[in-house]
Amino acid sequence: MKLPERIYIRILADGRPVAGMFALVTIRTTRKNEFGLGFGPTDENGGLVISREDLLREAEKERRLFITDYGHPEDDFTGEIVVRALNRDALQRAIAAYDAFQKVTPYPARYAEQIQEARAALEQSGASELSVEVKHKNGDVRVRAEPSQV
Repeated sequence: MKLPERIYIRILADGRPVAGMFALVTIRTTRKNEFGLGFGPTDENGGLVISREDLLREAEKERRLFITDYGHPEDDFTGEIVVRALNRDALQRAIAAYDAFQKVTPYPARYAEQIQEARAALEQSGASELSVEVKHKNGDVRVRAEPSQV
């Protein structure tokens, strides 16, 4: 089954769009581990667009880093993708992962700074819930959003 051509994401904190946030996009698979891929930051409207090529590129980076842990993101794809906003704890884990893996896998420029900025913005926001709105291009794929506590 083919991954969607585009996924449109909007992250909200207590119902309000929030800039600078990151999303976890989980590609469900039929074998081995599912792919949990981080994308961001969101624009000033809380928006983020992820292409099929983005999904494949990031999944391939995971496969190369942990070769025995993953199958193929499309060959093993169940047809379901789950999207959630990274909360404070998830952002802290992203920082720890960056510290552990920055020397063996490429990260985007300013990634560590942007993750820190997102975490600080959540701390200051006073929001209690993060939610995600999603749309996608590809009729045979199910893309669903899950809320998370800040």
